[in-house]
Amino acid sequence: KVTAGRSDAVAVMVLAAIVTALDAVASDLLNWAPLWWHSSLSDDNKGEDGHSAGRSTTFFCGNFGLIMLNLAWKGENRALEVLERMVRITMMRGAQSGGVVTYADDGDPTKTIGLRGIRSRVCNGKRTDLSKLVRNATQANEYNAKRSNQQVPIYSGHTRFATSSIASLPGTHPHQWTPARMLPVYDKGSRKVPAAATPANMEIFICHNGDLEFFNIGGSWYETGDVQEWLER
Repeated sequence: KVTAGRSDAVAVMVLAAIVTALDAVASDLLNWAPLWWHSSLSDDNKGEDGHSAGRSTTFFCGNFGLIMLNLAWKGENRALEVLERMVRITMMRGAQSGGVVTYADDGDPTKTIGLRGIRSRVCNGKRTDLSKLVRNATQANEYNAKRSNQQVPIYSGHTRFATSSIASLPGTHPHQWTPARMLPVYDKGSRKVPAAATPANMEIFICHNGDLEFFNIGGSWYETGDVQEWLER
């Protein structure tokens, strides 16, 4: 049963990787935007026939991630090497800053404490290499991190082209969506429903394209703080 569950998880991850690769090729290489993008254009961007007029789209920010399925690489620098290459590729769009977040369970095999986020963010200089800055910062910040043998290392990163503000650490992703705090958690990674909740550390980091300062819900605009309060209820 354990082997079957792991096979299912690997299959889902492979499918997600394929979809992500196809999306990257379509948007970056072929300059193709999905149908929902054109259908969401305002009336001002529609042609005389009432259909959305096609337009070229350029994405300057880059999102990337890494799931280390081969646990034999945990003691090596394979993940850092891949992360550096990812940053080097996405920074060609004009990235001025970048960051990575990873997680550690502090070596607790029962994972009763949850996962602790380890975030690294840097701004590029005039004569510096952003890919190396991100790698060095990530390596330094997770140097003392302890992971149990059961934990699969996960990395999520972002390179940013500052469009709504100057290149600075506060504007650099990943952003911490919710602060670290202890909350009751029922899902322990088992197919069986636990009899009771277990306190665990919970914190959320996000990487995204575009601005998330305001949300249009039901025809009205709301600030991010209001939306966060709704999600916590």
